[in-house]
Amino acid sequence: MEPSRRQATGWLLAICLGAALRAPARAATISADALLSGDDFCAALLAGINSERVSLGLKPLARDARLTAAARAQAGIMANARIMEHEIPGTPNFPARLRAARARPRTAGENILRDNLSRYDLGCAAVSADLPHRLAQDVATVSVPRWIGSAKHFANIANPRFRRAGGAFGIVAAAPDCGQIYVAQVFAG
Repeated sequence: MEPSRRQATGWLLAICLGAALRAPARAATISADALLSGDDFCAALLAGINSERVSLGLKPLARDARLTAAARAQAGIMANARIMEHEIPGTPNFPARLRAARARPRTAGENILRDNLSRYDLGCAAVSADLPHRLAQDVATVSVPRWIGSAKHFANIANPRFRRAGGAFGIVAAAPDCGQIYVAQVFAG
């Protein structure tokens, strides 16, 4: 029995939708010339953010592995593209990154920034697989005050509707952009 046109269209739509939902995971894969931070960075970043939230009388944010995955995807996308933007043409947008990470927040926000290894007295010669781990606390310590000093980014930090967060950074390890650091933090309520 041959499928009806409606069934065939439904199957094609399901196949395309499935491919679209899988695409963000592929696009977020970090290239061979960049490195991504691990969970130690998220913990250090949340410690700084939560210190600020508590001083404002807000509840601290809980660490969320799915939001960390979404932040890691954004850090990887920015490091791959060498561009600091929330949306980069040809890559998954914020809602797609959240879906790919299986995060289903009622409300969400994202803070990003660009940094450089030179701030930490490191150069490209220092870039190795363990570098993101060694830099976790330092990059978090620099990132939090920079976001607090920006009204738009501070609005995410001080948003009482947000209850969870994740964070990550990517380091470009290849010339000519070696040493660029791209940081992302994702908030959700």
